[in-house]
Amino acid sequence: ITTFKGDASENRYMAETFNFYLCPVSMGTCDPRFSVQASSIRFMAKHNFEFNKVLEMLGFTRVFRLLMGLTTPIVGHNLLMDLIFMYEKFHQPLPEVYPQFKQDIHRLFPNIYDTKHISHCLRMRLEHLKLHTARNLQDLYDTLHSPSIINLTLMQPSIERVDRSGSDMAEQIHQAGFDAFMCGSSFLRICHILHFRNVNSMDVKACPFQDYMVTMRSFCNCVNVIRAMVNYVKLDGEEPPSQRPPLIHVEVVQPGDKLVAHQLVLWFSMYGVVDIQMINEKQAVVATSNFMT
Repeated sequence: ITTFKGDASENRYMAETFNFYLCPVSMGTCDPRFSVQASSIRFMAKHNFEFNKVLEMLGFTRVFRLLMGLTTPIVGHNLLMDLIFMYEKFHQPLPEVYPQFKQDIHRLFPNIYDTKHISHCLRMRLEHLKLHTARNLQDLYDTLHSPSIINLTLMQPSIERVDRSGSDMAEQIHQAGFDAFMCGSSFLRICHILHFRNVNSMDVKACPFQDYMVTMRSFCNCVNVIRAMVNYVKLDGEEPPSQRPPLIHVEVVQPGDKLVAHQLVLWFSMYGVVDIQMINEKQAVVATSNFMT
């Protein structure tokens, strides 16, 4: 997690990075098994044992509950799986139906922004930024922090980072804390560029974060989805209409012929990225990324 605190008077954000290691078993030093006797629990409850006193045993759940109490926007990159993971591990079991999950997540975190979705939406609107070349978070960060982009709009706020993770890999890509920093920094760069996109350069000035939020409100609670019929899910409203091509059903015609997944990929890949799902040796479903196929 990286927190960002803005100071409009100095046109600066202070970013503090924290790492939380949630799976110590992977380090080979902790046995994750936990057992308890129901009779012991009943005994302690009968004698008024205060279970809520061992707060430190809650671990990251305490951080999760702190985030729940904030109105501060939560920013992530392609974060649908992160939301699902946090809900299931630190809140309660996942509901059986998706609408209930969506309603619960919006209640817990009412202001969510996804830089993956935002950058995808802006590829055409801000073609000169070359966001279409950003294949991942690192690419997006590098593009938005290149000298040409930094100098594109005046008064870009400075971002100063303090690492609280205690890690010797403080600026390593895919190290969780630094990824969080790249995500938040990219979000702030996009906010500034969009906010002053149609403003005369003489009128550009240091901007309070609340003003950025007015500019970015159309992206609020839109979370990117990969390999689905919709580009994103809308956590606080109706789902968007599908803009993706229908699935293609492929079936052999000649008796004795068989479908080979590798061959299907070769045939279809000349038109773009495709996903192949074999039903059986005679049928397959092909998902394409464009209508040219």
